[in-house]
Amino acid sequence: MDMKIIVQFLALCLFFCSPLAAEEEITPCALINGLPFAQSVNRLPIKDKAKHCTVMCFVTHQCSQYSARALGLTKELIDLLGPGNAERADLEANEYGIQVALANPEITKEMCLEICTEHYPHPFLDYVSADTKE
Repeated sequence: MDMKIIVQFLALCLFFCSPLAAEEEITPCALINGLPFAQSVNRLPIKDKAKHCTVMCFVTHQCSQYSARALGLTKELIDLLGPGNAERADLEANEYGIQVALANPEITKEMCLEICTEHYPHPFLDYVSADTKE
């Protein structure tokens, strides 16, 4: 069996089995709302930190800050144990996105994208407008 699959399975097991997931009922919301949005954001030509920020902002708004943190930590755990690139700066970008959503209760995913790309600008691109309504 591929090591990457094993690592992802273990990380998701931790995510699903955590007491936080049970208390906040975060697992379905984060997975149903966060993962499809993350896939669409990942295709955008913006900085990696802007992607982290945007996804966490959206998940916080749609679900909760706990959902966003659990999803972000799970993703970094997968990166840490697998072939990905785990970085402290990713967690910081996650937290910035969470705080953006908490400070703006009426935020939309488009607003999350705009605020995060302004905070983490790409050195070679102007603001990227993309359809993230998938």
